[in-house]
Amino acid sequence: MAVRDEFRRLLEREARLLDQLRYDDWLALYTAECVYWVPSTPNAGDPRREIAIMFDDRRRLEDRIYRCAPALPGRRRRLAHRPAGRHVEVFATAREDAFMLRSNF
Repeated sequence: MAVRDEFRRLLEREARLLDQLRYDDWLALYTAECVYWVPSTPNAGDPRREIAIMFDDRRRLEDRIYRCAPALPGRRRRLAHRPAGRHVEVFATAREDAFMLRSNF
C-alpha cells in the first residue's frame, strides 16, 4: 500500500504539473532511461508489437514538451484534457530500482 500511495502521489503531481503548464518540472520527474507507455487497450502486451497511444523515451518526451510550450509565431499550442481520477497499481520488476506503474487513462 505504501508503494502504491507513493506512485499515486507521483501521478497526481504529474497531472498537476501538466495542468499548470509546468513542462520543465514535469520532464524532471523522468530519468534519461525512462519509458513512458500509454497502451491503447486494457490488456496490452508488448508495446513494440502493438499500437500504443504513447510509447516514448526521454527524447520523445522532450519533443512533446517543445510542441506544448507557449505558442511561437507560426506554431499553435497543443493542450491535453484534464485527467480524471486515477486508479493506481504498482508492480515490481526484475530490477530492484525499477517498477511498473499502471493507472486508468
